[in-house]
Amino acid sequence: MLHRIGGKPSQVALLKPLHHSTMTTSPDGNSCFLEPPNEQSCRTLQAVISIHDVTPATLCHVRNIIDRLPDVCRKNLILLVVPGLAWQDDDIKQLNEWQQQGHLLAGHGWTHEARHVQGWRHRLHSLLISRTAAEHLSLPRDDIIDLMQRNHSWFGIHNLAPPDYYVPPAWALGPVTMDDLASTPYEYIELTSEVRRISTSSFRMLPLAGFEADQSLRKWSLVVSNLANRLISGAARPLRIAIHPYDFTYLLSSDLQTFLEMVDETLDYHDLFD
Repeated sequence: MLHRIGGKPSQVALLKPLHHSTMTTSPDGNSCFLEPPNEQSCRTLQAVISIHDVTPATLCHVRNIIDRLPDVCRKNLILLVVPGLAWQDDDIKQLNEWQQQGHLLAGHGWTHEARHVQGWRHRLHSLLISRTAAEHLSLPRDDIIDLMQRNHSWFGIHNLAPPDYYVPPAWALGPVTMDDLASTPYEYIELTSEVRRISTSSFRMLPLAGFEADQSLRKWSLVVSNLANRLISGAARPLRIAIHPYDFTYLLSSDLQTFLEMVDETLDYHDLFD
């Protein structure tokens, strides 16, 4: 599982219930996925779909991804915005247009880059998952809360509707508690294994699908995790599909397209708790 922003990968995982599926490999050998036995069995997937790492440098890639999404996958689409970069007026205009089209904006760190990697937990996370993307893990508690508040304020400063959603880079929250989160303006926060509603201290454990496989080792680790996560998803556990800006150029691009074509209903975070 990995995660890339401006050229740096980091993390992800996968899922959906199996219906006696079989493992298949694409003709070019670049993709390996589970193929259900018939079309009907694979058209029963509820999903929460997000595009990560929306930055000035990735806007054209995000635009291309949105254009190639099946129509059903554009509804309730969540765009994870990284505010602390060199945003220009035309970039902000694009975010505003997406918001006007009904796409949901979410906060996603400040720069999406850890200042430094320190401590054994962060070093292990960096080695296995996030590389340098886990921004929160390099910060103390008070700085994380300040970052989240600045993140939220940025949207209003640029005349964008402030978001209810926040996803820390690499889904790594850092040393903050639910009480700490209650002091932020956000209502929902998404982590590796769950989505939390902050005001009620409630959460939903949800499987997570990802495709950011820029290396063979990451490809096969994702194939395995995808299989495991598909086994635990179902009607009570919608699948989170996390798309990163370069996923359609990576080794699991065919898998990503296959998963998107399975979706017959999309949800947002509000739907998960209604």
